[in-house]
Order: sequence, then C-alpha cells, then structure tokens
Amino acid sequence: MIQYASRILKFAFEGNNEALFIAFKGLMENMSVARKLFRLFKSFNEYIKIKGFLNDPNLKGLKKNLSILSRLSFLFYWLFDNISVLIKVKFFHGMELKPNQRRASKFWLLGIILSIILIFVNLSDITKAEAKLILKRKNEKLDEEEEK
Repeated sequence: MIQYASRILKFAFEGNNEALFIAFKGLMENMSVARKLFRLFKSFNEYIKIKGFLNDPNLKGLKKNLSILSRLSFLFYWLFDNISVLIKVKFFHGMELKPNQRRASKFWLLGIILSIILIFVNLSDITKAEAKLILKRKNEKLDEEEEK
C-alpha cells in the first residue's frame, strides 16, 4: 500500500516539488526491497529445524539425512537471498546480484527436490505399514473363522 501511495504521490509532485518527487520516487523504487528485509533472518529458522532433526532420536537413516539436507538447502537459499537483498539496498558493494540470485534459486530447487524425495520415502513407509495391517486383519479373520 505504501508502495502504491508513493507512486501516486511521486506523479503528483513531478514538476511541482523536486525534493518530494525524488523522495517518493526513491520510496516507491525501494519498497519492494524493504518488504524483503523482513526475510533477512529466516536462515535461523532453518538452523533451528536442522538442530531439531539432529537431536531427534526417533528420526534415523535416510529420513534423517534427507530432512537435514533439505533444510540445509533452504538455509543456503535464505543466506544467498539475504545477500541478494543486501546487494539491492547497497549494503554490500562490489558484489554482483545475479550470481547470488542464481545460487539462491539452485539451493531452493535442491531443497524442493530433496523434500519431494522425503515425501516419497514417507509414502513408501506408510504403504508398507498399511500392507502389514491389512495382512494382520486378514489373519485375525481367518483365526476367528477357524475357531468357529
């Protein structure tokens, strides 16, 4: 809303008040970046999730590894996304924006792929557990019929 209000005010002050025109032009142009500043410390959320996976005694083997690698990928996504945002607001100088955005996108893609693999592993485990329950139920019914 602030971004659109500043756009309207920028056009209202164009030619009338140069200082306000420049101020609202800058506000309008940087507002999308300012919204991204709230994402700066999202990588800490991923760190906490990874720490939780490492300390979870119920999570083992492939599931644990995929969970950690997926969240680690998202951690690196957020780090490179943060670098990109800080480059846009000119906090970092001498760094290129596009390579960091590309790295962030690659880590996001890797995190998504690993999450999908984890979903299929979980689905496979659920299917196996369901098959065991169905077999157990059939055996119980057979036992009941033999008793009669």
